[in-house]
Amino acid sequence: MSSIIRNKIIYVVEDSDEDFEAVRRALKKVGLSECIITRYSDGDSMLEFVIDENSLNAASRPDLILLDLNLPGVSGVEILREIRRQGRFRHVPVVIISTAESEYTLSNMIELGADRYIHKPVNFNKFVEEIGELAEYWIEYLSKKIG
Repeated sequence: MSSIIRNKIIYVVEDSDEDFEAVRRALKKVGLSECIITRYSDGDSMLEFVIDENSLNAASRPDLILLDLNLPGVSGVEILREIRRQGRFRHVPVVIISTAESEYTLSNMIELGADRYIHKPVNFNKFVEEIGELAEYWIEYLSKKIG
């Protein structure tokens, strides 16, 4: 498993230091510690990166984006729309990690192009379990892409 994920780049778009740390710890706990984790702490900086055609090269191309919806500045919804509009990001899996629970939000995110939705639970063990399921899904995706 580690050879498939070694040096893979995960962008985490999360404004909360506590939630970012929980994501980082959960990724480590499920065996994704060999990934390179890059954080964007607000919507504006991530959107700038997405729309700047010169910002993306092979060394910085994300293999997975974990996106919060409630961000300062540009919302996660707008970032998701722009990611899916940009051809160079079209095949990057985007997983929404948010506290929003409504079915309407979930169906909208899938319709807008999110690959998966994880609710930020209060219980860290439940969150690790959901990140573990995400890791299995992502590693299977990478295996098919490589193979």
